[in-house]
Order: sequence, then structure tokens, then C-alpha cells
Amino acid sequence: MREEKKNFYIAAVDDTAADRSALRGMLNRYFEEREQRRESDIQLNIEEFGSGEEFLEAFQPGRYDIIFFDIYMKELTGMDTAREVYRRDKQCRLIFFTTTPDYAVEGYSVHAAWYLVKPLKYDKLCLALDSFIRTAARDSACLLLTFKGGLRRPVLFQDIIYVDCVRRTGRIHTEKGVTEAADKFTEIASRLEQEARFLCCNRGIYVNMDWIREMKTQDIILKSGEQLPVRIHGRGEVRQKYLRYTLEELREEN
Repeated sequence: MREEKKNFYIAAVDDTAADRSALRGMLNRYFEEREQRRESDIQLNIEEFGSGEEFLEAFQPGRYDIIFFDIYMKELTGMDTAREVYRRDKQCRLIFFTTTPDYAVEGYSVHAAWYLVKPLKYDKLCLALDSFIRTAARDSACLLLTFKGGLRRPVLFQDIIYVDCVRRTGRIHTEKGVTEAADKFTEIASRLEQEARFLCCNRGIYVNMDWIREMKTQDIILKSGEQLPVRIHGRGEVRQKYLRYTLEELREEN
């Protein structure tokens, strides 16, 4: 039985109907091509708004996966609308598409994911959407674990600070605390080995490199303030893996 398609919601906020129509056509083309290549199986939903005021009246946190804003609109500008959206929903992805790159730097203040200049070019839009989908897939990736009582639930990789082993039991460290998993540590470790963000810094310790604040010779300092020991044999390899990962992350952001 084929799985039901996942709903994907995009809002296009622009006071020019022709520009909204052009964006809609390119979005439909992009997702149709991805489906033909079997890279995604989603149900695309595009909602159009002719002003920032109209959009904010309908806006609800968590509703939209991506919001496209034109900046130059009457009354409430796209930048002002985006600020209000960011205030209400800091997880939402925002993309500006407008006639000038003058506001590109200001877009960082609302954590805009991309900035596109009109007339909109399909190849540039594809780059923006490809980047978003990679990030979305990364953010939703999880580790399925069994806990006490047989409860089986997913834990997002991005929420895991590190995993260690005590008496063959895997302990999951997050900002909310430490939880023991019923799964064998070797099984957990084999899954973490497949995730580029995790580094085995010592025997029985896998750290999420996104949570590393500083890499020292003998220790790793985490953003939480905790320290993790780096193994004596292979310290150079541990450092090299961390440097390669951080460089790759910088390239992705750029």
C-alpha cells in the first residue's frame, strides 16, 4: 500500500499577481520534477497573499514550511511582515524575492534562508529549495530508541548532545537531561556511525559536533559547559574529523 503524501505548505506574499503566478509555476515545476525523479513524495499546497496585512491575519505558527516575501509592498513591507512572522514562529523558513539585493543583509535579522532577485530565475529558485530540503531532512532525522517499559520513540539527532555507555547501557544526553535506552549500545553506536554529525571522541562516547564549542588537545568543551575526554590514541584523527566537518558546514551555509 502506497504511503500517503506529506502535505507541504508554501505561502507567497506579494502585491503583484503576475509575480505570484510566476513563482507558483516554478514551484509546481520544481516539485513535479523531484517527484518524477522519486526524490520526494509530497502534496504541495501554495497559498497566495496580496499584502502583508492579509497574510498576518491568516498566519498561524507552524502552518507553513516556507514563506516567500516580496519586500516592496504597499503599507506593510515584506521585511516588516517577516519580522512579525519571526517573532511568532522562529522555526519557519523565510525566503525574500524582490527587485533589488539592497535588503539582503537586513534579511539576516529575521534569519531569512535565502534572498532571490526578480525577475525570478528557475535555477536560482532550485538552489534555494534544494538547500532548504537538505536542511529540513537533516533537522527531522531521528534515532528510534526503546526506553524502560518497552516504550519506543524517536529522538531527533539535533537534540542529542552526546551518547555514552555505562555498563553496556546507552545514555542519551540532551538539554532536558539524561535518559537510559534499553537498546544495546553497540546498536546505537552503529546508527550514530552513519550520521556525519557524530564523532567517536573516546571509547563509548559519541558527541554531536554541532554541540561542540571548543576542541582542545585532551578535552572537548561543549556548548552546555560539559567536558568530554578525547582518546589518547588517535587524537589527531579525532581533530581532523572535527575540522573536516566544520569546514563542510561552512561551505553548506555559504
